[in-house]
Amino acid sequence: MRFLHAADIHLGNQQYNHDERFNDFYRGFQKVAQCAIDEAVTVCLIAGDLFHKVAIDSFTLIQAEHELQRMQNAGIRVLAVRETTTAYVTDSRTRLHGCSHLRVNVP
Repeated sequence: MRFLHAADIHLGNQQYNHDERFNDFYRGFQKVAQCAIDEAVTVCLIAGDLFHKVAIDSFTLIQAEHELQRMQNAGIRVLAVRETTTAYVTDSRTRLHGCSHLRVNVP
């Protein structure tokens, strides 16, 4: 069994109010997903802060769904730890369409 651990992804963060920083955070998550696929991991553990804030805009949601779907298609189970900024994820099974493999651990 192979694991990949990631944290502080902060999808949706438009740091310094620059659009390019918003894209940088997504590119970082794309690299996490690609690494998980390339290394044929069994589980990707996201240990907090998948999203930057609780109120997720539709574009950020689409970004998350896309990368989570890529990992699901590769047979990778994704586990996410819930914390204050990612509390929204507890409703993900109704909001993250096609990402039923995402499981949330509530500490």
